[in-house]
Amino acid sequence: MGLPSFDTMLQRMDHQRPEHRVVAVGADDATVLQALHDAKRRRWVRPVVVGDQPEMQRLSKSLDIDLADWDVIHSDDPSVDAVRAIVDGRGDFLMKGRVSTPALLKAVLDRRAGLRTGETICQIVLMEIPRDDRRFLLTDTGITIQPDPQQADSILGQVVRVARGLGAQQPVVAVMAASEKINDAMPETALATTLADRLSDTAAANIVGPCSFDLAYSRESAQRKSVDDGAMGAADVMLFPNLLSANLTVKAIMYTSDCRFGGMLSGVACPVVFMSRSDDVSTRIRSLALASYAHRRGDR
Repeated sequence: MGLPSFDTMLQRMDHQRPEHRVVAVGADDATVLQALHDAKRRRWVRPVVVGDQPEMQRLSKSLDIDLADWDVIHSDDPSVDAVRAIVDGRGDFLMKGRVSTPALLKAVLDRRAGLRTGETICQIVLMEIPRDDRRFLLTDTGITIQPDPQQADSILGQVVRVARGLGAQQPVVAVMAASEKINDAMPETALATTLADRLSDTAAANIVGPCSFDLAYSRESAQRKSVDDGAMGAADVMLFPNLLSANLTVKAIMYTSDCRFGGMLSGVACPVVFMSRSDDVSTRIRSLALASYAHRRGDR
């Protein structure tokens, strides 16, 4: 069994109706309020919104959304106050709204009042390409610029747990590089061997690589290059060596292909719905579903 489609995830959420308490950081944003309203109507969430209260009230009125039974927290520093709401037990997980990533991470990583776990924080994106019936996780697409071996190990462990929680019992993890051959001039090509050695005593995942994108994505490419070992071309996870390659890849897919996606942060004491401030309502709904799965299964 592989990764589920977003349609399947949404249907399961509609059936389970978990009503998680979602703390939206910087909720004075129309797409955030609309996504939470839709998710509340489907009984996925109980919204806790943190931000400029007059602006949230103005936007909600324009969207015909009643905030009467929402937990509304006015804040001049929504990142700090949203994290405090989690620590105080007022919420189950965070949702990034109209707030910058550095501001949110500063609050999350605060040593006294934050949500540190000791793990490396990373962004995990679930990408779906309906045309090819392909779904895969990409990481780290948004946080750690150049993971060192220990950070890469932490990111690997987290994304494998998420993949298994979503249904891929032994996920195929493609360690990405520009070439499938070891090259001393490209140290990232040796990363696959290093990570595979660390997981050699477990059956948690099948690590392949180094992998160029075509080998990770397409069985036909693997066959044509005569490197088809049964796992090439079927990656459930694409693990990138640095933020540059991961971010460029995920955004190229988002903006040039017929795809659906959602994202979250991992490595934090609670799941964090985490995508761009420019994302639409549908993307926020899909990200909510992904983070809810992580919360329900304890894959943090």
